Amino acid sequence: MSVFNGAAQLDATLNGIEAQTMRDYELIAIDDGSTDATGEILRARAARDPRIRVITIANDGLTR
Repeated sequence: MSVFNGAAQLDATLNGIEAQTMRDYELIAIDDGSTDATGEILRARAARDPRIRVITIANDGLTR
């Protein structure tokens, strides 16, 4: 999942993913250089859920 400045919707998105019936998954979340709380939210979720991996990159856009 790629996200840029998505803090306002991120909790709802992650809650929806966690609510799925499939439990065996890895969520790779790419923080595309966000300047809002996106990175903090992702890191906090990853700290309590080992299925979430966060990668932070400079803002290059989705296709980069």
